[in-house]
Order: sequence, then structure tokens, then C-alpha cells
Amino acid sequence: MNPTEHRAEADGMTERLSFTAVWAIILLLGLVYLLLGIFQPLGIYDEGLIIYGAQKVMQGQIPYRDFAAYYAPGQFYTLAGIFRLFGGSILAERAWDTLVRFGICILTLLISQRLVPKKAALFAPLISLLLLAWCGNYAYPVIPAMFFSLLSILLALRFFSEPRAPLLFLAGAATGATVLFRQDIGAFAFFSIAFTLMVSPLISSQFKVANKERARQRFDALIRYGIGAGSLLIPVVCYFLVTVPRNDLQADFLRFLPVQAKFRSLPLPPLIPSSSYLLSSWALGDIWFLFYSPLAIYLISTIGLFRSAWKAPEHAFRLGQRGRLLLTVFGLLLYLPALSRADLTHCLAPTLPACILIILLLVDRPRQKRWPLNIDPVAVSVMLLAVSYLLFSIVLWCGHLYTCAPWKATSTLRRAHYFHLDPDMEDAVRFVQITVPEGQEIFVGNSQHHQVFVSNVLFYFLAERDAGTRYYEFIPGIITTAPIQQRVIAELENNHVAYIVMCASAALSGHGNEVPPDSGATILDDYLRGRYRRVRNFGDYSISQKKLGDDAEGGGKGIHQKP
Repeated sequence: MNPTEHRAEADGMTERLSFTAVWAIILLLGLVYLLLGIFQPLGIYDEGLIIYGAQKVMQGQIPYRDFAAYYAPGQFYTLAGIFRLFGGSILAERAWDTLVRFGICILTLLISQRLVPKKAALFAPLISLLLLAWCGNYAYPVIPAMFFSLLSILLALRFFSEPRAPLLFLAGAATGATVLFRQDIGAFAFFSIAFTLMVSPLISSQFKVANKERARQRFDALIRYGIGAGSLLIPVVCYFLVTVPRNDLQADFLRFLPVQAKFRSLPLPPLIPSSSYLLSSWALGDIWFLFYSPLAIYLISTIGLFRSAWKAPEHAFRLGQRGRLLLTVFGLLLYLPALSRADLTHCLAPTLPACILIILLLVDRPRQKRWPLNIDPVAVSVMLLAVSYLLFSIVLWCGHLYTCAPWKATSTLRRAHYFHLDPDMEDAVRFVQITVPEGQEIFVGNSQHHQVFVSNVLFYFLAERDAGTRYYEFIPGIITTAPIQQRVIAELENNHVAYIVMCASAALSGHGNEVPPDSGATILDDYLRGRYRRVRNFGDYSISQKKLGDDAEGGGKGIHQKP
């Protein structure tokens, strides 16, 4: 090697090391940014539901058999393991959740590197990082489900360029892990990868092989992928089929879905929002942007894929186009849950693949040379819109950090240490911990139970007391029905629940257009009023003790309907 070549090779290596160092520094700062975001407000329902379920699993209970659970079991068991290693606390749960979010950012980087030039690959993880840092939804199963689904997509893309059987098996295993956290996201990932496998040749050099041979290769690839997914799913499914009564499984998985769609559905954001709609609340502006911006990206990508397949079929089978097809199909399928409930939680999932896809679209877009300075106006418009939105997310993140910073007044409860907690709720939790002996169960209810939206499940976890009924999660259309209320009463009696906590927060009954209809069933309310007397009050939280036999009224004997 002559000196000139040696110097060029050294310069190239130095440039690569410098570029890698810049990436490492940016990602490290991103991790710090994510970690500071963990001090956002606590979620009394969604977050409380998952971590309290994890606590019950850690105690040896089985989901669906010992307590009602409407999610796949993966997050319960994962957090139970975290709690066993590091102790049951909000900090342990959120630290783990933050590491998974950081893993999503790493995966978006790795996927982007396979599809776009390295200098452009960093934009996707930066966009996803800013989104994941402020969106909250800690402990929500969507986060680990998206991690494993993106991992399966990365392995599938590697298989497209390096067709080795173990890669496809591992991609299937990652998809199976996705199902264990969220069944719907796992199903979407499986269909997307299987569809991409079937509609495109496995590698570009196989264009000239016979059609039968190509079909056999696709079928073999699909079988390997399915075996990988089944290697995780089949043992788990068999375990729950053996240990959990079929009626309980049907109640938690089949009956819940139509009830959720009926009582918790939300209308779609208006396609062309008025200024009053966008300015009425920041949340509505968030939802509009998160719903329609990724959808526009997927539609543009779909049109481009059809044009590419029609005009240049050989171009449609390149790695970049197959990655684009895979991300587009997956992202569009992720919109199905958002169609019934378009909120921040359900708009989060389709936004993450769009972070990768938008960079791919901008890189693939031909430059418009008739514009000054060779500027593409579409790309500039999209980037300005993205920057304005990301700046808004940073402002919200700073607001959360300012109001919930750990160096300010935080909870003194063991499990909520370093986090801000409503003072009334903290006083009520402290009173329960002092008054109710360990091992004795309680009931945390709303001020009424004929019209509910959610419940304060976090209270059980913070108080370190178990629920006296399997129906501690309040689902409108379930807890608001007379038969379920009768079962709750029977369980409270059988478990000798001596203390109940009633929360009068209006948010627990819904707000805005999320208020469910009034069922009129008051049997549970009548029972609680007749059997318990109030002993302490802490703002919205009142604590009642069970009356002695002679003092108890005969409430709850029949079904009372409101006129």
C-alpha cells in the first residue's frame, strides 16, 4: 500500500470513529433526557393497573385466574421480575420502562442505518426519543410491544440482505415476544413480515430462478418465521389453558373487547380542524397531529410503492423498498386500535415506524433542481412541521420536570419515593397503612359505581394492601352491571373486607366526550352505604369501616335501578 492509499484509509477510519463518537454522545444525552422524564405525573389507572398486577404475580397469583386482567401477561411477569430484583417501587418500574424506550431509539437507529445513508439515520431515533420522553404512559404494554416488534423488523431486514435461517427464526421469536405484551401489535407485526416475505423475492439474485423454486423458498421462510413465533407462544398459551378456567379466559379476553369498543370509544379528530378545536386544549392539538401526520406519511409511502412496482418492478424488490413496504404495512395496521380510541396512548404506536419512514421518504425523494439552492420545498415543509412539533414536546417535557422534579416536595411513601403525589391521596394511603393490618384486604371504589370510567388502582400498590375483589379495575359495562356488582359484594363479604376507600374525583367518571352512560345499577352503592361508616376524610378520599353486625343496615340485598 503506497503512502497516499495508507493516508486515505487512515483518514476514512478517523472519520468513521469521529462519526461514531458523535452518535454515542448524542445517544448518551438522549438517555439522560429520557431518565429525567421519568418524574412525570403518576398514572392512577393505566400505570397503577400494570404495577399492581405485577405485584400480585410476584405474590404467586396467576393472571386471569386469581385476578381479572385484560392485557397479555408479558408486562405483569416482566415487572414482577424487576420488583423481585430491585424492590417494588415506582422508580424501579419507570427506570425499566425508560431503558426499553431507549432500546426503541436504538432499534430505530439500526433499522434506519440499513435503509438510508448513515448521516440521515440519526434523525429517526432523535424524533422517537423526543416523542417517547414526554408522552408518559409508563408501564403501558405498548412500549415493550413496540420494542420487540421493531426488533423483529430489524431481524427480518437483515434476513432480506443476508438470507440465513437463524435470523428469520429469531425474528419470529421477537414477534412471539411482542404477542406476549400486546396481542394486537404482535399480530400486526406477524402479518407485516409474512406479507413482505410472500410478495417479494428473498434476495435480488433470485430473479432468474423458476417460479416454483421461488415459491418454495418463500414458503420455507414463512415456516421458519412461524416456528420462531410459536417457540415462545405455544408454551405460554398451553400454560394458561391448563391453569386458568376457560370461563375466566373468555371473560378477560373475549367479553372485554366489545365492552371496550362500546363504552370507551372516541370519535376521530376532524380531518380539517378549526382554530377553536386546536386552541381549545393542547391535548386535542397533540391528538390531531399524532393521528393524521403519520397517516399522511403511510399514504404517501403506499402511493410511492404502487408506482414503483408498476413502473420498475425490479426496483420494488430492493432492500430499501422492502423495508419501506414492511414499515408501511405495519404502521397502517397499527392504526386499527386508534380508529376506535384516538388518544395519545393509541396514537403512539403508529407514530414510531413513521419516524423511520419519513426519513426514508425524504432521502428517496428526487431533488427539485428548478428551486434555488437545490432545495426541495416538500422536504423543507415537512421538516419545519416536525421541528415545531418537537419543540412543543420539549416545552411540555420541561413543564413536567418543573412541576414534578425530584428535588421538590415528593412523596414520603416507600413505593412512591422521589415522585410527586397528590397530598390527599398520600394522607389516605398513610392512614390505611397505619389502620389496616398487613395481609388484610381493602376495597378502593369511586363515589358511585353506576357511571364510571376508570378507578384508582394505584392506591392498592402504594398502600401495599390487596384488593378484596378481582374486579378492582373498573370497566364501564362490567362493573356498572348488577350481576358483577353482586359478585363484588359477595367477594367483599367472603374476604371480610373491613375498610374501604372511596374517591370522589370527577375524572374517575370520565370527562369531556368520554363520560359513559349511566347504567342505573346501584346495588353496590347501596351495599357500601349500608355496611360501612365513614371514619376519616382526606379531600376527595374518604375511608369507611365496616359496621358491626347489629349496626349494619340491610343494603345490597336486591338490585336497585335508578328511575
